[in-house]
Amino acid sequence: MKSTSAECAAVRERLSSLHSGWLEAAEREEVERHLARCPACARELGREQRLVEALGRLPAPEPAPAVWQRAAVRRAGRTFAWRAALAVGAAAGLLAVLARPGTPPPVATTASPPLDIAAARAHLAAGLADPWADPNRGVLLISARE
Repeated sequence: MKSTSAECAAVRERLSSLHSGWLEAAEREEVERHLARCPACARELGREQRLVEALGRLPAPEPAPAVWQRAAVRRAGRTFAWRAALAVGAAAGLLAVLARPGTPPPVATTASPPLDIAAARAHLAAGLADPWADPNRGVLLISARE
């Protein structure tokens, strides 16, 4: 069966994918069947394979010094921009924490009356619980009995 020019064009579009191994199994088999019966497409695949192999042997091009300089300037600019953004963000966060609207002012506390040390020792000597314990969140009541 002779290949049509439309079929050859469709196969030639997929030759690089065949060579690279990117075709699905069914599509790969279809292209390989066409190549087996079409010497023109098979020659085209051979030329493409030789071209890819020749390109693979070429050394990688080295960028010009100006390219490296531009990259260094861009990187430095981005580093500065990130640092500046970080500093602005930290300052904004600190300002938000320190100046929260609606935060009540600190409550003034009154000084506690002086502790009667003699009464506390008597309390301990009587075998009662630790007078320094805080069962009522800071309220310490000591009897004045002696």
